[in-house]
Amino acid sequence: MAEIGTPGHCREDIGERNAASPAVSLPMMDGDPLEDRIRFGLEESVATRTGMAVQLARLLADWNAKGIYHEDLCALHVLVSADNQVSLSGPQTNDESRLEQSIHQFGWILFQLLTGRVEDLACEKRLPNLDELYRAGMPPALIKVVEDCTASPPRLATFSRVVRALETVGKAPGQTSSNPQLTAILILGCLAGLTAILWILVR
Repeated sequence: MAEIGTPGHCREDIGERNAASPAVSLPMMDGDPLEDRIRFGLEESVATRTGMAVQLARLLADWNAKGIYHEDLCALHVLVSADNQVSLSGPQTNDESRLEQSIHQFGWILFQLLTGRVEDLACEKRLPNLDELYRAGMPPALIKVVEDCTASPPRLATFSRVVRALETVGKAPGQTSSNPQLTAILILGCLAGLTAILWILVR
């Protein structure tokens, strides 16, 4: 488990969970810290990165339902396996007041996932540069999740709400289909319609 230093930072040394922290079952998983994955270059699609964020939010929602909260949520404590399965390490607490900070930190993790750049989070309450995400062509619904999580206070008050917001990203208006078969069918349908119109016109 990773130790913590100044809030918002993750120290590189790894130690045991504080015995005073509430017990939580953390399954052993192979994986690299998300911070390292970002630092050395993410090749995954936006959809895959969003899926990682959904997994993380669900995991935190499950913790919170059991009265457990993360004390220092950051990309170093998020572990990602070779097949992009997400697990979580780091110190836990039963102090519910940590929830707001965790949601804010989650917003920054999502921002780093989308930009592919590790951020110095020395100033926890600063806001990410959302224009950077708009310029990169990120879905507006996904940018809204970053904005709502990093607001002060966060506009998404629980991780269950974060999960629901992320799950609606793919359903947002203006998003294109990622199904190549459906795209091909639509193109063929359009061509058939144009052919019929031309045939009528030349009769």
